[in-house]
Amino acid sequence: MNEQIMAKLFVLLALAVASAVGTTPQEFIGQIRAAHESSAHGNQFLLCSEMPAVRTLEVNFFSVTNPAQFLSGAKPNLQEMQTVIFNEIRQRVNCSANVADMSINFGQNRYWSHKSGDLTQRVNAANIPFQRVGHALCNDAVGGVCSSASQLYQQGEGYIKEGATINELLINGVDTTNYKNVITANPQIKGDLPELERDSFAILSQLHYPKRLTLNSDSDSYGKIMLMDDQSEMLWWKTESSLPICSQFPGTNGEYYDKVTEQSVLHYYSDDLCAAAVLKFDSIDNSHGFPALKFVAYPESIGGSCYATSVNLPFGAVDVKGCQRGLPFVMSNPHFHDSDASYRAALEGMSADATKYQTYFIIEPVTGMLVEYSQKYQLNVNLQKFKQNDNLNAGAMPDTILPVYWFDKKYMLDDTHIDALKSMLTGSGTTTTTTTTTITPIGDGEQVSSEQLRTVEEKLSSISYQLTVVSAAVFTFIVLTVVILSGFSLIQFRHNKKLIRRGDGLPQYVENPYPTK
Repeated sequence: MNEQIMAKLFVLLALAVASAVGTTPQEFIGQIRAAHESSAHGNQFLLCSEMPAVRTLEVNFFSVTNPAQFLSGAKPNLQEMQTVIFNEIRQRVNCSANVADMSINFGQNRYWSHKSGDLTQRVNAANIPFQRVGHALCNDAVGGVCSSASQLYQQGEGYIKEGATINELLINGVDTTNYKNVITANPQIKGDLPELERDSFAILSQLHYPKRLTLNSDSDSYGKIMLMDDQSEMLWWKTESSLPICSQFPGTNGEYYDKVTEQSVLHYYSDDLCAAAVLKFDSIDNSHGFPALKFVAYPESIGGSCYATSVNLPFGAVDVKGCQRGLPFVMSNPHFHDSDASYRAALEGMSADATKYQTYFIIEPVTGMLVEYSQKYQLNVNLQKFKQNDNLNAGAMPDTILPVYWFDKKYMLDDTHIDALKSMLTGSGTTTTTTTTTITPIGDGEQVSSEQLRTVEEKLSSISYQLTVVSAAVFTFIVLTVVILSGFSLIQFRHNKKLIRRGDGLPQYVENPYPTK
């Protein structure tokens, strides 16, 4: 029997029993629902659905305006291009529940569609495919295999990809046919560079995001990550010398919170940093018509001893190559905001605007519902010269953490749910109290009129009357059904008894053990 039919039968049964025990249907269903939700089963399948929100991805590319001078040893001069915006769609598929450990397991798909901004803007950016092949062939190379990188250079490739459109770099992909031919000619690296064994390379399609999640649905740990892609820890941060906490998943995926106050320090898994991100309270936010708590990212969220790799980076950036399947990506704050000054000192064109580049989350504390977030990070390439660098015209190029683009992942609870949340908070008289602030969510001095209250009361009374009538009808139906079935059973019993006494009530192939006189 499917879940919808079961739910309907549950409601009908509740209505009938309510009439029988002398309570209102609303009270009875409310009690059952409260007990159901308190056991966490009521919220379990909410995790199977994406949060009801509007998501966008805003991307701001950088272009190296002096590529020739940079290859000759000068600082790269970066120009920020116009913003390009995409709609982001996430879907949870193949969702299943495990009652034994109170978990929900689902696959997650992501899609992006262009919303606004010029995708034909041309930029000079770090050549990621060239870095991958060059480091595979020209570091610790034996014999003349590094000549393949020289051949690519002669075909127009190099450390900087010049004149590529944002659409090519991000969405449709730059042509990698020549790289595929190089890999075919060098079978020792075949399989190590799967992203180049095809005809094009696009950053957005090559970024590795979790494909499957297992979350806890128990009320005490709701939304906590149990498994990610069937792994119970972040293996890319696990080393012989690392502390166990470094590879543990940090709470939720950023969309579920509970018991949030101004004193809370929130942890969530950032699938861009491939690591834990930490949030601290900043201010009270009333921009949505009800009081909420605004949290901002700790500067310490990026970098730190847990995320040290073979690349020794100063504070404020994290090498995510282990998480991103070997791609030479380094994540940071936009324009290296809240980062070591050495990053900006090595570049021209960087700025640091705390207001513009800061990650924040807005959470309604009564429900713990995520209302809005803006996650801002920057994707950089760890651009390093190859150990064998002959004939590549880059002898003086400095090793550089070179920005490719910074982005803003935005999340906004949809209008329907914001209105419902606002109505619940402003109409319930609920008061949210923290140690330093008392919030009475009545809106900005707004009062609910007596006429509005009467309208609501009339609607509730009408619903209550209709439910009472239905419950009485259902209860009567059940009683009549039981009486009728009992009557038929009694009649059939008496009939069978008479047949047995006559001896002709048994099957023909059974000898009558009770012969009549």
